[in-house]
Amino acid sequence: MGKEEFNEKEVFIEKVLIPSFIGLVDKNIYKIVYDISGKIIFATNKAAKSLGFDNWLQIKDKKLSEFSTKNEELFKEIEHIRELVINKQQVIDYLYFAEFSKNFDVQLVSHAPIFMPNGEVLGSSSTSTRFWLFNLKHLFNRLYKKSLVSEEDEIHLSNRQEEILFLIMIGFSQREIAIVLKISRGTVAKIIAQDICPKFKINGSSTKLLIQKALNLNYPKRIPNFNLVKPQIIIINHLFK
Repeated sequence: MGKEEFNEKEVFIEKVLIPSFIGLVDKNIYKIVYDISGKIIFATNKAAKSLGFDNWLQIKDKKLSEFSTKNEELFKEIEHIRELVINKQQVIDYLYFAEFSKNFDVQLVSHAPIFMPNGEVLGSSSTSTRFWLFNLKHLFNRLYKKSLVSEEDEIHLSNRQEEILFLIMIGFSQREIAIVLKISRGTVAKIIAQDICPKFKINGSSTKLLIQKALNLNYPKRIPNFNLVKPQIIIINHLFK
């Protein structure tokens, strides 16, 4: 790349690109913009905080590989995706399973190339949002004339109760739940019968009825915070080829 061409890109980034995004800096959006080398040239403060920083200026001109984090391997994979976006000049969508705001959750990320007016690739931009992985009934409620679930139906579960309900709803038996959570089967049965079922207004401990009622109330709402779930990335574009 010639010096003149480099200066042209730098001017475009400083005078056009960053000003076009700066209005988003304090918005409730996860967004990061990279130059062609992978340096961060803009990010929303929300995205910066998800990386452990106070504001986006603390990560400006840095690469993800420079951050010391437990998600280092994921960052390497994101860097690989960024390179694919640049080289193939196409959008790549992926699911990002990791910890967000102290909760293990799933983000749907769209990573797209950014072009100069002459069509040359300048960098890339990633935007992410929470992805409702499990139950789509909440979406039907939005489309339906009358919501099937009211705010009064909201049920508050402890972390342990949420873990057990989650495992029940993805098909685990009480014995398997006990092994997974490293507790006795009797403890699992007791929590189901004495703690979880009463909250769903179920007499007894019918797993079938519990699953049915939980689905009607849009459970599970998220992935519980336990060590079984491995942070990872799944590229959606590959799933539908």
